[in-house]
Amino acid sequence: MFGLSVLIPVAAAAQSRLDCPRPVRERRYRIAPKPYLELSAGFSRPLLYRNAAGNAGENYSFVSRLTPYAAAMGYLPLSERFSVFGGLGITQTWQGLRFKYQDNDGAVELRSYAGATLLSVPFGLRYRSNERLQLSAGPYISYASHNGEESGTASGSVSGSSSGAYSFLAPDYKAFNFGLRLAADVAVTSALGVSLSCAADALGSASSSSTALGTRSTQTYAGKMIPYLWHAAFGISYRFPGRNTE
Repeated sequence: MFGLSVLIPVAAAAQSRLDCPRPVRERRYRIAPKPYLELSAGFSRPLLYRNAAGNAGENYSFVSRLTPYAAAMGYLPLSERFSVFGGLGITQTWQGLRFKYQDNDGAVELRSYAGATLLSVPFGLRYRSNERLQLSAGPYISYASHNGEESGTASGSVSGSSSGAYSFLAPDYKAFNFGLRLAADVAVTSALGVSLSCAADALGSASSSSTALGTRSTQTYAGKMIPYLWHAAFGISYRFPGRNTE
């Protein structure tokens, strides 16, 4: 009787262990990020960071205009943080020279611009810093084609020894270039974002030349500039499809 009373609790404990199901470890699978397309549009402006010619003259300076741009970029995620990208951008760029002269007898200022269609092909790596901020970096190649449109504006008075005859030459476009592009994209919603970018040319841009002849003297003011440019841009982007949230 004593042995039977000992075996019954042992058998009951063994049976309870058999009836208790073993815990099953659940495996969580993340949905792999899919390639996506991003369209952006905004405004860009070429700015001078170096003058290759070095003989622009104290009366001359580089000028440019704010122009619209559009771009399409394709992204291929490599991980949750990194993606590779490539795309195409287009803008109408305006650059030229400004001649400014002032003395006791009068002052004159003239700006002359020449336009070009600028196509660029950027590619590189994008880093996802957090849910809102993404940073991109990489090289690009570009091609600028002069479209033949020119415009100039003059202001001031021409009197005394101020210059009165001008000759502006259109910048010599139709050239390939390459450089480095940096960008920051801030998400506003799952699809909309704000884009800031800067692209620095590695080769000299189009050359601009001008001469101005004084009315009371034979002095000629001549200037030539072959600038190195960086292109600052601000725009709004739209992503197809929306960001993965799983």
